[in-house]
Amino acid sequence: SLPAGITYTSDNVSQGSYDDATGLFTIGTLNVGQTATLTLTGTVDAGQGGNTITNVTTAATGDQTDPSTVGDDLVESVIVDNTTDLVTVKTLASGDATPEEGDIVTFDITVTNSGPITATNISLSDLLPAGLTATGNNGGITQGSYNAATGLFTIGDLLVGQSATLTLEGIVDAGQGGNTITNVTTAATGDQTDPSTVGDDLDESVAVNVPLVVVDADIAVAKQVFGIPTLLPSGNFGVVYEVVVENTGQADLANLSLTEDFVNEFGDAAVSGFNIFLTAPPTDPASVIVTNVDFESDVEVIDQSTPSFLAAGDSFTVQFTIEVDPDAPGAPAVLNNQVTVTGDAVDANGVALNDAFGNPIVVTDLSDSGAVANSTNPGADGDTGGSDDPTPLVFAAADLVTVKSLASGDATPDEGDLVTFEITITNDGPGTATNIYLTDTLPAGLTFTGSTVSQGVYNPVDGKFDVGSLASGATATLTLSGTVDVGQGGNTITNITTAANGDQVDPSTVGDDLDESVVVNTPVFADIGAAKQLVGSPVQLDNGNFAVNYLVSVENTGNVDLANLTLTEDLAGQFGGAFVDAFDLAIVSGPSDPGSAIALDANFNGGSITQIVDTSSLSTLAIGDSFTFEFTVEVDAAQATGVLENTVVATGDAIDSSGNPITDAAGNAIVVSDNSDSGSDPGNNNPNEPGDTGSPDDPTPLFVPSLGLAKQAGDAIPNGENFDV
Repeated sequence: SLPAGITYTSDNVSQGSYDDATGLFTIGTLNVGQTATLTLTGTVDAGQGGNTITNVTTAATGDQTDPSTVGDDLVESVIVDNTTDLVTVKTLASGDATPEEGDIVTFDITVTNSGPITATNISLSDLLPAGLTATGNNGGITQGSYNAATGLFTIGDLLVGQSATLTLEGIVDAGQGGNTITNVTTAATGDQTDPSTVGDDLDESVAVNVPLVVVDADIAVAKQVFGIPTLLPSGNFGVVYEVVVENTGQADLANLSLTEDFVNEFGDAAVSGFNIFLTAPPTDPASVIVTNVDFESDVEVIDQSTPSFLAAGDSFTVQFTIEVDPDAPGAPAVLNNQVTVTGDAVDANGVALNDAFGNPIVVTDLSDSGAVANSTNPGADGDTGGSDDPTPLVFAAADLVTVKSLASGDATPDEGDLVTFEITITNDGPGTATNIYLTDTLPAGLTFTGSTVSQGVYNPVDGKFDVGSLASGATATLTLSGTVDVGQGGNTITNITTAANGDQVDPSTVGDDLDESVVVNTPVFADIGAAKQLVGSPVQLDNGNFAVNYLVSVENTGNVDLANLTLTEDLAGQFGGAFVDAFDLAIVSGPSDPGSAIALDANFNGGSITQIVDTSSLSTLAIGDSFTFEFTVEVDAAQATGVLENTVVATGDAIDSSGNPITDAAGNAIVVSDNSDSGSDPGNNNPNEPGDTGSPDDPTPLFVPSLGLAKQAGDAIPNGENFDV
């Protein structure tokens, strides 16, 4: 029968029969010289590669004796072939061999068994190379397994003609521009010997493009008429122009040029250019800008004999004066003017930067009318919304003189008084002024009551006075009236107008008077406050009565000084039969202002003499000043019929800073008075103090029951036959 390692497929006999299960070949009879043949066929089993398989048969036997074995050949062997050709091929599946940073690169590694036998336990190793970051598709396989950490691709078995594929995919990392990224795989191996490397392709590369560097180079310039053209002795005008240049790109600029061709732009109106200087040099230490001293005879503003440089983001401001002849023949009403600025883009080493075609990068800009280089300067003279609007110069001149006066006359009005301002605009020529306007609103502290105009229209909401036109020598007037608001006493109220403007140049501000003020009188507010409180506990005297101490505080709570103060304390009238006497009147804390003077009447007794202040002496109490005094009252509690309430009455005459009496609107002297409030503060209602009702004039209560006596016995202690209690 067939040996192990070969699987039976068929047999063939020339005569007789064969049992493949037992291996018995039954031949039958052979005549002399006759032959019988058995052919056995089988397939070599998988895994037998490299093995020797031997087929052994027994010698044929029959009924007769075989006298010899000579010629017998009973054994035959085969050595199984153990080679198969595994072809490993890497391809660039993504196709683009020159990707950009951020592009996806895909490699396919395909292993094919080209035979002649089945290949077993096949594997290879391949890792995504540095410079690529794996995507989610990295490590895709058609069979087997892949370890992305080690790069091991375990395929398993492949029949002849079968293939297995591994996909590696990654994104090109930033910074790889200019680098070559190569992916190398090992050749696939298995249990069998691979007799050839023919067809293997184990590496694939991509050359990453260098990122295109976009050079951001730019420059901007703005130009405006600075100030008001000045009339020169020659009769011409000196016009000062201000030019602002800014490097608005990210690249430095060198070899700057700033041209001002005013002769061609102004024609016969141009006389000369002079007085050129930097008003705001560049701030970056690397920047260098020098003005051209020959500007008067040259259109170039920047000195070209000195290397110029303007760092990215830096700027400079230059001013120069152009003399203009407004009477030049053919001079237009408006002269438009622009400057042109250029610069070469350079790198950090000062080397010129080129564009994609290898040409040097040169930036240029025409000036826009205005003050900001990197802007369209909305609202500037000549603005059309573009970034290259020429700067206009209007020749016509009219000297508008704006004068504000206090028409109401009283520079120290009272609250509620009417204040009137008059604003007069005069055209001192030489030309007619058109579209004249100014802005003036009544200031805070005045309530608008009305306005009048000699011509034109006034809007009290925004304060704009549109005058219209004024011929040389003509005048227009605006009056504004308002009442002084309550609470403005002591304040200065200033009304400011803008200077009148028109279409023409106003060559001078001489004669303009744009503001006027009033100082509001402070209204007289005279007031006095008093507060009274009990101090400590009443003390019982030897006669059984009680001594009660009172503390009284008096304050000038108004805004004018007070004189001729009185303090009336009628204890006999308020306490009735319970009052016995008052004594020990004394100042506790005197006034602190040097202008105050208070003397107490030593004869005060609360009964026959109720005045506490010595009225024979001059008494004064300055604004905000105060004083405190105390006295003692003897009270007979047995005569009290209930709570004993008591009030001190304070009065004073209002005086001015010279000590003269202040009168009211009727001409009467102003006298202030206050009934004391129970408590310690003469300036408020003393909430929660004894007797408080919320009023500022609560009497100070003395509760009589608090003056009674109480007696109790202690424990009796034996003392002989008696007891001590």
